[in-house]
Amino acid sequence: MTRLNILSMCMLLTLIPGSAQEKLNRYSIHEAMQHIGEVASVRGAVTEVENVGKGPALFHLGGYHPDQVLTVVVSDTRLFGNLAPFRGSVIEVVGRITLDHGKARIQLASRRQLRYIEWGTKM
Repeated sequence: MTRLNILSMCMLLTLIPGSAQEKLNRYSIHEAMQHIGEVASVRGAVTEVENVGKGPALFHLGGYHPDQVLTVVVSDTRLFGNLAPFRGSVIEVVGRITLDHGKARIQLASRRQLRYIEWGTKM
């Protein structure tokens, strides 16, 4: 296991309190706003993928920016490769739900925080 993988795994485990490691609450993207500050699993369809130059990439779920319901921030795009196929797909992400500019947000530090539920078609 590489040093980066170990570090990513440790970062994810520090996000999840002891009892939550056993069972995370699962929410739709529309329920996420009622659970700001909670570490949870959130599921929804990716409406838009926005690459911000060499910096992070953003997945907008539940609508196009600035009307999205949830933003998923991919800090290190090298962990995910080509992000374009995510558009139109249903995904589930695990992380702390935070509030950013009035919208729910989850930041991904590890590929393990994301799971494909259903590959979509271009919207």
